[in-house]
Amino acid sequence: MIKKINRVPANSVSYILICAGIIIFVILLGIIPLHRYSSSLAEEVKKIKEQIQEQKDLKAVYQLLDVTSKKKEMPPVISSQHRQPAEYAV
Repeated sequence: MIKKINRVPANSVSYILICAGIIIFVILLGIIPLHRYSSSLAEEVKKIKEQIQEQKDLKAVYQLLDVTSKKKEMPPVISSQHRQPAEYAV
């Protein structure tokens, strides 16, 4: 087995090392940063989905409050310009 390794030409070994270096270079400069970017996007998507779910949950509460506020009669609003000075007396 060791004798077979000694018979490998030096050119072949250098080509193998160059190809391995290129593969490692592509992995380090391409795949790893893209994986990190993809992970950050996945985290943002998760946060947005949680926000959407919260809004869906709060929609029912909002509709309930909206219906109850429409049922109640709101007292008329009197602006301070139309009040007479006698109302301000203590």
